[in-house]
Amino acid sequence: MSGRASARRYHIRFLFATRKSIPPTAKSDRLCHACHRVRWRTTLGSKFVTGRYVPGWNHSRFRPNLYQHLEMWQGTINIQLPAETDERILIPNERVIGYDQIDVKSNQDFLVRRCRLKGILGYQILPIDKTMNVPRGYHAVKRIEVTLKQKIDLQHGEELEVELQGFED
Repeated sequence: MSGRASARRYHIRFLFATRKSIPPTAKSDRLCHACHRVRWRTTLGSKFVTGRYVPGWNHSRFRPNLYQHLEMWQGTINIQLPAETDERILIPNERVIGYDQIDVKSNQDFLVRRCRLKGILGYQILPIDKTMNVPRGYHAVKRIEVTLKQKIDLQHGEELEVELQGFED
């Protein structure tokens, strides 16, 4: 990969991470190393949710392109949240196009949100219908799916705390 292509790729990731602009201050200035310009930082907060690990349907085996695009380990962790969990927490905030055959056939994309589980970075993933923007999956029963950079060992019913990132303060 050429230096210019690498710089462009970094710049795109940098902009993805800083989607809301706020005026720069001495503490908030960020230098984009790809283009050597100061970018305004984003003030985004996190919400923590606690739930229990439950097994899933193993649909991840049909979506290698999604996990490759997100640079994550291929698989999800299903977490059942308490019934009183706020609905706004369950809906991620960034859209990713579904390229795998199962997603094209089902006419779905994905909403994702950066997260952290047991200190490992990942994404919360929610499939949505492309035409109606209606969430699919198990969010109606307060269940979220998380994919991580690496595989972790879990026990059925294990209590997990997930840091969901990207909430506006």
